Amino acid sequence: MLQVICSQRDRFRQRLREAEEDLRLAQEKNKALVADLEKSKADNVKLYEKIRYIQDYTKDWPLSRGQRKEKERRYKELGIRDKITLTSGRFLLGNKYARTFIFFYSIGLHLLVFTSLYRMSALSYHSIAKSGVLESEKNAVKFHNMTMPHSTSNKL
Repeated sequence: MLQVICSQRDRFRQRLREAEEDLRLAQEKNKALVADLEKSKADNVKLYEKIRYIQDYTKDWPLSRGQRKEKERRYKELGIRDKITLTSGRFLLGNKYARTFIFFYSIGLHLLVFTSLYRMSALSYHSIAKSGVLESEKNAVKFHNMTMPHSTSNKL
């Protein structure tokens, strides 16, 4: 009886080893299939992007060529001042650093103009105030001399 049980135990061990080997092979196959699936998904995304690019390119190609020719024709018809304005505008609007420079440059110019105007108005005010005081003193002396002709002093 012991012999039968030992042989049965050995058969079960053998089956277990076979089952574990089959499981290991199935897991390896599963990993390979998952990796292949991920690779296929990535390839599909790349192919889809290429297809979209080609569709957009072929759809817009004749239209963009015509638009480009029309732009070139209109640009050639412009005068030199308009060409300079258009080119500099494209440069300034298309470049981040140029826009930043123009922004701070215009703020600096405004500050310069405002301070110059303030300074000039302050100087003008002081010069008017001085001449106004001198004028009023002269007028007071004249008025005093006219009203008091017999006074001993001609000055106030």
